[in-house]
Amino acid sequence: MNSIDFSKYTDAEKIRLAEQLWDSVFKEDIEISAKIESIMMERLQRIEEGRAVFYSREQVQERIQQLRKELDE
Repeated sequence: MNSIDFSKYTDAEKIRLAEQLWDSVFKEDIEISAKIESIMMERLQRIEEGRAVFYSREQVQERIQQLRKELDE
């Protein structure tokens, strides 16, 4: 597969290309295992009930850095 030089596209064009690519592979009837469906439904329920915990990108990056430092010690 040949690589594509995306530097010649504007950010808006890249986003449109990504949307078109996603639409070309997305299918409503994707088969998932019962285990994955169960996990997804549990997560959705936690969100709907207000029990889900969300982290910002910065919080996740800080935690990853912290764990890396711990591994290096």
